[in-house]
Amino acid sequence: PPEKDPFEHLETPQRSAVLAVLYFCDKEDLYCPLNKIAEIFNIHESTASDILRSKRAQRLHNSDGPDTRGRPRQLTNSDANAIASYIDECLFEEKGDHWPELVYKARVVPADGMENYTHQCIL
Repeated sequence: PPEKDPFEHLETPQRSAVLAVLYFCDKEDLYCPLNKIAEIFNIHESTASDILRSKRAQRLHNSDGPDTRGRPRQLTNSDANAIASYIDECLFEEKGDHWPELVYKARVVPADGMENYTHQCIL
């Protein structure tokens, strides 16, 4: 197979393979230095260290942590959950209502400075 770029981001299968090897070595009391893992998987030692530290096979794209992209979120996770709960529980005929009506009926209050949510807020 062609050589992989060690600067490339690892996808979930590669990250879980690294975690599986580290877990196996830990359970079997085998010495497994990170530089050896980095060499075998053709990744940087710092990447192997990050995987070990995070203990996550999946990369987080939209975490619940602070949003560092500059502007505050317009639609929070709790607002989205409130709207989803309303849609789950409402009558069938109401499930097809327009977005502003669903927001109003779910009793979601728009973010500061907004009169109401628009379709672009959820994209």
